[in-house]
Amino acid sequence: MLKSLRFLTLALLAAFGLAAHAETKSWNYQAYTASGSKANVGYFTVTEEDGNASFKMFASTLHNCLKANLKAHVERTDDTVIVTVSPRYHGCDEFRLVLKADGTGGKRQVRNGDEWVDDGLDRDLTIKK
Repeated sequence: MLKSLRFLTLALLAAFGLAAHAETKSWNYQAYTASGSKANVGYFTVTEEDGNASFKMFASTLHNCLKANLKAHVERTDDTVIVTVSPRYHGCDEFRLVLKADGTGGKRQVRNGDEWVDDGLDRDLTIKK
């Protein structure tokens, strides 16, 4: 009885467009060592649901700053998707990913005072297939 009531509630919410809808997209990501040589190849996901966004990195080894679902802010233009990732721990830097809306590339940026600057590395920020 409880299952059928839950199903009916979800069906009604979906019919009226009120059901929570999570959208997750995955992007390739090339990591680098502190010395600038290529390291892990991985990917990240951005999940948006009910006006909130989260960022999650997947790779064989991760810095402690990236080992969790992180709060993110997503902005869109016709050409770009900008994902700003909030640090979870003290000492972790805020960064953002400026992604081409068509999934063909992008860049990683870090804060330099009040400005965002490119990190200058080819991160292979393409949509994961």
